[in-house]
Amino acid sequence: MLGLIWRNLLLSSTATTLISPRTIILRNRRLLATATSRVAKQRDDGSNSTDRVLVASTISYLVDSCGLNLDAAKRAAKFFRLHSTGSADEVVALLRDYGFSDAHISTIVQKRPSLLLADPDKTLRPKFECLASIGGSHDVILKVVLRCPEMLFRNLDRDLVPSLEFLKSILHTDENVLMVIARCHWLLRFNLPAIVGPNVESLRNVGLSDKMIMMFLKSRPTAFLSSTARFREVAIKVKEMGFDPDKYNFHEAINVFLSVNEKTWDRKVEIFNKWGWTDAEVLSAFKKQPRCMLQSDNKVEGIMDYLVNNMELRPSFAAQNPNVLMCSLKQRIIPRCSIIRHLLLKGVMTGKDFKFSSVLIVSEPYFLSTYLTKHKERHPELLDLYNKYKEGMESCFTHPI
Repeated sequence: MLGLIWRNLLLSSTATTLISPRTIILRNRRLLATATSRVAKQRDDGSNSTDRVLVASTISYLVDSCGLNLDAAKRAAKFFRLHSTGSADEVVALLRDYGFSDAHISTIVQKRPSLLLADPDKTLRPKFECLASIGGSHDVILKVVLRCPEMLFRNLDRDLVPSLEFLKSILHTDENVLMVIARCHWLLRFNLPAIVGPNVESLRNVGLSDKMIMMFLKSRPTAFLSSTARFREVAIKVKEMGFDPDKYNFHEAINVFLSVNEKTWDRKVEIFNKWGWTDAEVLSAFKKQPRCMLQSDNKVEGIMDYLVNNMELRPSFAAQNPNVLMCSLKQRIIPRCSIIRHLLLKGVMTGKDFKFSSVLIVSEPYFLSTYLTKHKERHPELLDLYNKYKEGMESCFTHPI
């Protein structure tokens, strides 16, 4: 490059006396810039060429060794490069040792491709051993890691162990800890003493016993990840509404308020009001079955329409028995109501022989034995009729109960 500039300088000085020194300097600057650009481009081309090779080899490994399809492998290769397959092979071997199938490995690598870059002995194995130490079977460990591969990258001593110990202090047994982790796998993404601890204290402050707190955490672990201020506010609100801290519905109500915002709550109330419920009936229904406020608008509308317009029941029936709103309209309410109407029309029983609310909420075996099997000799058509209703055939006749 310097030789080119020097030769150009000599040619310029002998070609003509009309070329000024300034012109020569400017020309040489352009030549220098052009030469520098060519060198940089050559370097970039070399760098890009090397990266393309790495990308291709990474994609090939993801497809051949991890079972990803080509599109998934291309997406994953955007986030990391495999400079060597040795460590990745060890990671895959470790996963297989813990019972991960080819499909499982494909799934977890798609979720967290950088897993293949982790140190299998220093980073990954200690996390598997930690879960195994509290009784985690291969199936449990597999489920937790598949759903939350991020936990493999948590600091063992600073994050993972304290979180597991904190859970055990509330749940008492390793079995309960594993059950909660399997149910809410992303718990292990957080520092639980710092996030869940204040919420546990809020529950104690409104009167929940340790036993009820344990039940709450086992059934609704995600609720405990709410912000401290929001959780405390809701716990106090539920207490002020008159819920009994010793009853299951107390923490169900907390979970509902944490799950719906004010706008959604008001919309649910409007739907019930439209069907004739008073505000007092809405509150009463909520206290009996808080989850009635979590049912979809379409589900509530469908059940209310069927009970009021088809079964000719008073709107207050559902308000007094809000558990019916938990039932499936097509798989439970319509088939069971249709069988009851059939028995009434056949004169097999009268309205005094049963309590309609119980008909809808009793277990399937109990319903079959009480209302079908009991009458199968005189009415063998009942079971076939019941199955047809469950498959979608609705009754075309009505009978008030």
